[in-house]
Amino acid sequence: MNITTHLLTGDKQDTAEAVVQQLGTPSSAMSIHARCTPQDKYEIVDDLCSRGHVIMIGDGINDIPALRRADVGVAPSQSSSATKLVADIVLEQGGFADFPAMINEGRTAVRTVLTVSTMFLVKNALLVLLTLGSWLAAFPYVLSPRRGALLSIIGIVVPSICASWWPQRGVAATRFFAELWQTMIVGTLGVMLSYVITTQLFLSHEHFTIIAVFSLLSSLLTIFVLDSHTFMVGYVAVSVASLVIVSLLMIIPASLPILSLVQLFYEIGGAGTSAVLPLLICAALSIAVTSIIVDSLRWVVLPRFHRS
Repeated sequence: MNITTHLLTGDKQDTAEAVVQQLGTPSSAMSIHARCTPQDKYEIVDDLCSRGHVIMIGDGINDIPALRRADVGVAPSQSSSATKLVADIVLEQGGFADFPAMINEGRTAVRTVLTVSTMFLVKNALLVLLTLGSWLAAFPYVLSPRRGALLSIIGIVVPSICASWWPQRGVAATRFFAELWQTMIVGTLGVMLSYVITTQLFLSHEHFTIIAVFSLLSSLLTIFVLDSHTFMVGYVAVSVASLVIVSLLMIIPASLPILSLVQLFYEIGGAGTSAVLPLLICAALSIAVTSIIVDSLRWVVLPRFHRS
């Protein structure tokens, strides 16, 4: 699980290595710190905390300072009462078999929150830039309140449901806020560039408003797919299905029962077959441009960006 293990003990080095060998673990795979005092353990944990997240497992009085300093302190069931009081987690059964499942569940929850937060922030940043751009007369503002609601449903709600239904299990987010802000920034830039290109190509088209909304939806769903680590096929399938449904609502006549109500409410119907080719072109451009921008900025311009 990409977790580095350190053994902190007051025993001699030879004794510690013998215990590690009994576990069937090569001593080279574990950092052994022998002859440690409580202060030594605290300083080692403090140094490790400055470089990443630390889980400290200890059962004695001499482990208390280090347990309190660690991000998560764990005490087995046979630990002293004082140790249990300062620990964040007490293992009632006394074993460690549940640790992998516990860590995976935590990583899954954090990754789900990260995915939903990213999509939400990208949409909000996008609205700010679109408003600013229209205020400066750089390009028209196409998102009425109802079209904005459609953008939220397809671009935020659908990805959020997917992220909850198909959670990315066990994928760590070791730098939550760094990954959140960097994905939001590069994603927003990708969407905006796609929108600017769409504006340049189709501004004179009679159904430009519908085409522009479709471009924004394509870009948002592209970010959602690019941010996935697992269930890529499922995320792609849902995104493509969402775009197909929206495009059909834009193309078919705004006179069919029930569907016409949806088209009228979200102000997207009646484009007809003349909008088929522009919709396909803007979708392909938005997906390609957003993918190129997001990946290039992540791995070239922002080389410190880390995906765990």
